[in-house]
Amino acid sequence: TQTLRLHGGIGSLFTESHGRLLLLKIALVAFTVRLGNLNRKRVSSKMMENPHIFDTRMAVLLRMGTMEIVSGAAILAVAAALVGSSLD
Repeated sequence: TQTLRLHGGIGSLFTESHGRLLLLKIALVAFTVRLGNLNRKRVSSKMMENPHIFDTRMAVLLRMGTMEIVSGAAILAVAAALVGSSLD
């Protein structure tokens, strides 16, 4: 409801720069949540079943964790851009 109040309608999300930044932020948050879910599944299933593959799985988890950090930084950057943008 806050978005609709700020933009006056859903259409402006696609036509104004602030709306597009907001959509990008939503997509980045969804991507980060998906990465976190993949990491959770990897830790809870295969790694615990077979301790011999720990090193291999740990390398994958470190890469995925790095991707989560990078996407989190991108979310913060887009949030900063949203604060700086105006709703002309």
